[in-house]
Amino acid sequence: MKNSISFIKYPHYELLSYMGTGEGSGAKLYEAQAIGAPPGSPQVCLKTIDQSLDDTLEQGSLDLTSITRNPVTRLQKEIYWAIRLVGVPGIPRICDWGNSLNDDPQTNQKRGYAAFEYKVGTNLTTLQRQDSYHELPPQLVFSIAEQVADILDGMHARNVLHGDIKPSNLLWDDTSQSVSLVDLELARELHNRNKKLKDPDPNSNIACGTPSLMAPEQAKPDEKNIGVQTDFFNLGATLYTLLSGCFPYEGRTILERVLKAENSNRYPFQGVIRYNYPLEIINFIEKLMNSNPKKRHASAAEVKSDIQNIRQQLP
Repeated sequence: MKNSISFIKYPHYELLSYMGTGEGSGAKLYEAQAIGAPPGSPQVCLKTIDQSLDDTLEQGSLDLTSITRNPVTRLQKEIYWAIRLVGVPGIPRICDWGNSLNDDPQTNQKRGYAAFEYKVGTNLTTLQRQDSYHELPPQLVFSIAEQVADILDGMHARNVLHGDIKPSNLLWDDTSQSVSLVDLELARELHNRNKKLKDPDPNSNIACGTPSLMAPEQAKPDEKNIGVQTDFFNLGATLYTLLSGCFPYEGRTILERVLKAENSNRYPFQGVIRYNYPLEIINFIEKLMNSNPKKRHASAAEVKSDIQNIRQQLP
């Protein structure tokens, strides 16, 4: 990875270190700094892909209705949603985007990139691994959850669905006690009136989420029930995972897990969370993860209110 840092040059930015690879698009993430910036200047997170960005975004012809595996389109969509969400606390600000100055010798193409505000913190998957049981204390989990509810409230007010809330997309900064929600590749536009997808794809053949944590409606081809309650299901599944150290619905295959989530009334949660936590927490998470979106919380403000009540009862 050192070679790629040395020979790929980007306008305005100097790469400092390799941070990892994105789970969905396979984009490479780097810590970077503006060229010539004085010491102590803010850094950015540079997200790069193996192909060049085209002018689809600038022309206003980006397809926002469907999920795609195309890395160029996914990065362009993330740029679009980041622009739309500028000012929402907890969403890293978009700084710049474009193509590298020279070609990647492996692809003979310039590398597309997007520069985001660098958020100090540890993703929650990494934080979990630091515990021998992969469990986080409920006081921390619900502090994070309350902030995520605020972030979702801001996103949903701008008619944007995140669609992929999970531990690895949440960064916790222990110093500031703050959380950031990253990765907008699967974000979708919501209808202002009913907060469902504005333009669901009736022929979608791509599951739009992370299989072990996604809501049942995200696996349905018609997408008609995807809406703000989908984000709440993802949040509930994330909270369960953080508290228990395992996924809510275990299965040998992705399909088996999705089917269990869809029939959650017949497949109760794993015993570990039932026996270790108060009934108020269980009821809250089960409401978030009800297989019927209509029986979940109506808004992020309602989710936050329940979280605040739980936090008041925690020791």
